Amino acid sequence: QGLTLIADQVGTRLRRHKLYASTVQIQIKDTNLKLINRQKRLEEFTSSTRLIRDTAADLLRENWPAGKPIRMLTVSVSGLSADGAQQLSMFSDTAKEQKEQRLDAAVDRLREKFGRQAIQFGRGLQKKE
Repeated sequence: QGLTLIADQVGTRLRRHKLYASTVQIQIKDTNLKLINRQKRLEEFTSSTRLIRDTAADLLRENWPAGKPIRMLTVSVSGLSADGAQQLSMFSDTAKEQKEQRLDAAVDRLREKFGRQAIQFGRGLQKKE
C-alpha cells in the first residue's frame, strides 16, 4: 500500500511536468539505519504510475527479505526526458499503454479539480469508525 502511494506521487509529478523516466530507483533503510539503493532501467521511457510501482515492487522483492522491517522506503526516477521520445518495441502492447496513459491523465485531472483525496487506490482507503 505504501509503495503504491509513493509510486503514484512520483508518476503524478512526472506527468505534471511532462517528463518521462528511463530508470526506477528504490532506497531502503532498515531499523539499524543500514541503507541500500537499487535501480532498474526500463525498456521504454514512462510516466506510468503502474509501471513505476511494479518496477519498484520487483526491486523490493528481489532485494529485501519478506517480513523484515523497513524504517524508510523511497522511490525515485532518473534518466528524464522532456519529449518522451521513445523507440517503440515490437513486443510492447501499445493499446494497453495508451489506455493506462488515458487513465493516469483522467485521475490527474480529477485530483487537480477536486483535490488529491478525490481518487485513491482501494488499498489506501481507511475505514471510518
